[in-house]
Amino acid sequence: MWFLGLPGFVSSSLVHFFLLFYVFIMGNKLLNIGHLSLTSYYSFCM
Repeated sequence: MWFLGLPGFVSSSLVHFFLLFYVFIMGNKLLNIGHLSLTSYYSFCM
C-alpha cells in the first residue's frame, strides 16, 4: 500500500520545489536591485 502515500509525497515535494524556485527568483531580483542601487550610488558619489 506504499503507493497510497505517493501522491502526498509528490505534492509536498512539488510545493517545496516551487517554494525554493520562488525564493531563488525573489533573491535574484533583490540582488539585482541592490546591485543597481549600489552602482548608481557609487557613480553618483564619484
